[in-house]
Amino acid sequence: MAAECILVTGGASGIGWAICRALAFAGHRVALADIDPQVHDRARKLGPHHAALQTDLTEAGEAGALPARAAQALGGLDVIVNNAGMTDSFGRMLVDLPDAAFDRIVALNLTAVQKVCDAAPSVLARGGRIVNLASGASFRPLALRGPYSATKAGIVAL
Repeated sequence: MAAECILVTGGASGIGWAICRALAFAGHRVALADIDPQVHDRARKLGPHHAALQTDLTEAGEAGALPARAAQALGGLDVIVNNAGMTDSFGRMLVDLPDAAFDRIVALNLTAVQKVCDAAPSVLARGGRIVNLASGASFRPLALRGPYSATKAGIVAL
């Protein structure tokens, strides 16, 4: 298989970082996108042919611009892995969750995925692919994490 240029959102830590390492090890060029400033160190650890794209995907304009930024940084784009996500792990009832926290979870976990997908066709190579990661919470909601479970179910439906 030829090396591909791949964008991974949420690439600085957790599952995203593991995905980035595996893809780089397999010989692919990776653009790591993350709000965390450590994204720059992570890209350097992968080597010189990888890119760090620090971004706040809760900003719809940044999410929509991300595929083009990745294509420019890598010299093309073959695959997008929408991995970025967050949950409210404070154990609050939905009625106790501040509107701003609810809105931020929806913005990252669902709206950003939609914005990235909408922007992708203009930059993805012919035969390009988009992988949207969800969660077991899509099918079996987690107690006290209503917006997380709902957004992950939304990814499955998307």
